[in-house]
Amino acid sequence: MKRKSLQKSLSVSLLAVLAIQPFVSVVHADLNIKGNTTSTGGIQVKTPATIQVIGSPTVEGTITVTGALTIVPKPENIHSTFQHASYLLKPTAANPVIDFGGVTTGLVTIGNTNVGTILRADGISRIEYAKNVTPGNAELRGTQLDAARTGLTNAVVQVDVATASASQTAFVSAKGNPDHPVYKDVTTGLVTLQNAKTAAETTLANKIAVLSDLTSATTVLSNAQDALDAKVDLLDVETKRLKDEAAALAQALTLLNDTITGLDLSSANAALTAYTNVQGDVEKAVYKDVAKAISDLEAARTSGQAVYAKSDATLQEVVAATTAITDGKALLADKQTLLVAATQQLVNELIQAKADLSSAMASFNKTEVDNAKASYLTAGGLVSDVVYNNLVVALAVLDSAETEANGFLASSSSTLVQLKGARDKVLSAQTEVTLKTNDVKTATQALKEWNQAKTALTDAISSVNTTAAVNAQSDYKGANGKDTAQVYADVTEAINALNDAKSSGETLIGKASATKEEFLNAKDAITAAQGVLNEKVDKLKVVTQELKDLAQARASLSAEITAAEPQLAGAATSLTNYEAALGDKAAVVYTDAVAAKQDLNAKVDAGKLAHDEPASTVADLNAAKSAITNAKTVLSTKLTALDSATEALVIERNNAKQALAKAIADVDVTKAQQAQSAYVDKGGNLTLAVYKDVTAAITAVQQAKTAGQAINPTSDPVSSIKDATTAITNAQVDINGKVTALKSATDSLVMPTLTSKELDKFNFSTVYSGQINAVSKAMNTSSFKGSKKHFTIDDGKNKVNIDLTWDIPQNEYATTFAASIGSAVESEIQQHFLDTGGVNGLMNRTMGATVIWDGSNQGNTFKIFTFGQPGIEKLTLYGTDWQYFFDTNTFDAPNQDKSANREFTISDGTKTATFKWDSDLVDMAGVLKALNDNLSANGVKVVAVQVNASTFQLVGTRADITISVGGTNKGDLFP
Repeated sequence: MKRKSLQKSLSVSLLAVLAIQPFVSVVHADLNIKGNTTSTGGIQVKTPATIQVIGSPTVEGTITVTGALTIVPKPENIHSTFQHASYLLKPTAANPVIDFGGVTTGLVTIGNTNVGTILRADGISRIEYAKNVTPGNAELRGTQLDAARTGLTNAVVQVDVATASASQTAFVSAKGNPDHPVYKDVTTGLVTLQNAKTAAETTLANKIAVLSDLTSATTVLSNAQDALDAKVDLLDVETKRLKDEAAALAQALTLLNDTITGLDLSSANAALTAYTNVQGDVEKAVYKDVAKAISDLEAARTSGQAVYAKSDATLQEVVAATTAITDGKALLADKQTLLVAATQQLVNELIQAKADLSSAMASFNKTEVDNAKASYLTAGGLVSDVVYNNLVVALAVLDSAETEANGFLASSSSTLVQLKGARDKVLSAQTEVTLKTNDVKTATQALKEWNQAKTALTDAISSVNTTAAVNAQSDYKGANGKDTAQVYADVTEAINALNDAKSSGETLIGKASATKEEFLNAKDAITAAQGVLNEKVDKLKVVTQELKDLAQARASLSAEITAAEPQLAGAATSLTNYEAALGDKAAVVYTDAVAAKQDLNAKVDAGKLAHDEPASTVADLNAAKSAITNAKTVLSTKLTALDSATEALVIERNNAKQALAKAIADVDVTKAQQAQSAYVDKGGNLTLAVYKDVTAAITAVQQAKTAGQAINPTSDPVSSIKDATTAITNAQVDINGKVTALKSATDSLVMPTLTSKELDKFNFSTVYSGQINAVSKAMNTSSFKGSKKHFTIDDGKNKVNIDLTWDIPQNEYATTFAASIGSAVESEIQQHFLDTGGVNGLMNRTMGATVIWDGSNQGNTFKIFTFGQPGIEKLTLYGTDWQYFFDTNTFDAPNQDKSANREFTISDGTKTATFKWDSDLVDMAGVLKALNDNLSANGVKVVAVQVNASTFQLVGTRADITISVGGTNKGDLFP
């Protein structure tokens, strides 16, 4: 907890005295107001201070603030303690921290231009600048103030006069009178809203406007807007009424005009005409009713046109005129329907008669007749033929009957008798045409059959093919066939017979009187001759293929003989490779390969004889080829076995060579030499057999290696190579065993040890204490606006950045440059702790700054000091401008306690390490590191190891050394 003194805290707890006798207290630091009494005096805050309220006291009078001020009320007294107090803000430095803590206050007076932002000022009820003080940068801030200012700003932004203006414009456009009361009310509301907006903008521009000013302006502005909106709604209702009346009349006039212009009597007049055209009786009511309805409608239309033309026509007049026309149209429609029905009844019989005639003509298919005529001519018939001419005459009679019928159909004056007579004549003519068409179809079929027989003969002639036969004969001769053979002569004879049949058919085609049966017989003769020729050609092809097969067998045998030659050459190579690999020639794999090669040679010689023999058959040639193929297969198998044996010999030698090379490469005496060095390093006896055996084993393995390197792996026997490999491997195994024994001997060497006492702490640091004072140079100015200064204060726990960038003035509280600078630095320090830790951080800050007094006067130097809290050992200054203010940048605490330090030495009898511990080693790991780093650096053959959490042990790294300790504090660490 921070030590408090009169300089750090003034506690007023007996305020009952203050209630009896008013006074003015001067606060240089912090102030606690306690109790439940009343202070009627005043308070002067000259240096940065915090006023904390405890209990429920009441403060009256004037609180004068010349430095930074923070009020920390309790929630229960935020509105009561200071509500009767007034404040005079006259800070000596610019923009000090002034925080009202949200308390309710009386009048706040701004006494000079140094006042900046006033924090948590929500409870200030009234504030003003003192007489003759020019308004400066003072600004009220607080949660409620900021919210109220934002709310007023939003209300100003949301002011809407455009809607009201648009509403007035619409009213005038609807022929409304601007002298109407509802119109004038909107004009008055616009003026009121604009005045409220201007007042609100003035309040927003005032940075020291209190909460009530802001909320009042917001309320006035909102009420003015709401009142205007209500008046606009009334004006809009009146505008809508005017527009609705005008729209209704315009709509009625449009409907009347549409009704007049849309009136069409032509259909009704046409119905009258249609009735008379079918000889209807014009004296009947059905005719007269329509005529009267037309006359009445024309009168109603004339009356409607007169109403539409009036400029002052009323809505009722327009509706009545429209209704008269609409009702007249409905009556005419009813009467016209009856008239049309009567007319239709008169024409239905005539229509049915015309329909029957049209149906009779439409149902006859003339396309079938035309097709029959075309088919007859296509089949070779003539237009002059009787059967064809009869059909033409019947068609002419039908055409004449249809022409007459079409005339009756086209005429509007045709009688029912005329239409029915024309129908009978058309049907009779259609029957005659149908009979004559059937005659033509029968004649057409007979012509088609004759043509088909002729076409079949023509096709048979065209299909005659002797080319294949001629080609077969040529192929036969190409295969060395004889043209004197019967099979060849048979083909020639069949070709001649086919040509004769073809010639007879061609003669018949040119004969005009030829019958269908003659055509068919000639076609059959050609087909039979072609079949005989095809049969003879097939036999000739069989003989030709036999000749080709013999030639192919001879060529295949020749190819097999040729293919055997490379295999025989390869066999010779395989035998040579086996011999080169020093293979055993008596081995079966070798003798089998030789025999198979000789057998293939014999089979090749026999094949050559069969090939050259003219009498050899296909079977003979194929047998010779198969013998060679089988011999090749046997030789291939034997050569594969021989090549495998050769490869095995090569692999065995290569493996032996590689094993020897590996054994030589694996020779390793380094570990043995390292084991001897380790034994020597730990003080082992060199005369013992365990050491000498390793030396002898090193010599033996090196000799075996030299012998192995003398082997010729290419020409020496494989057994010699393997023996050399075994010798090297055994020597290496032996040396490994000797090394293991030497390592065991090394491990059994007893190293000297020394165990420490049990340590009860690991912090051996020098303890620093006391207040640190960093005294400045003599200061000859406090003006830094043109030459800004920056530096940082670091006490090991906190870092405070000092930025002096303005001209720091002197006043009644700071009369020298050093005093002004010290006050500014103190303000910067307090601001830092307030920003980082709030009020608690400020109350427990670790450093401060003040002027150094010269007797009763402020001097020309200042100091930065600590409050002497434990753990703060040094004050450090750094940054760009610390040298401007100070001669040095490090300042130590005045008191040092070195009782925890430890000094001692450790020796191995030859070399010594000296230790001076003056820091916190934290734990046993830190102790071991400090020991081993120093021992290693000084070449002492000793290491430190942990025994437990509070004990360590010194262990020698050689058996032939002695560990000893010395120094001032050896007894604190070792027994």
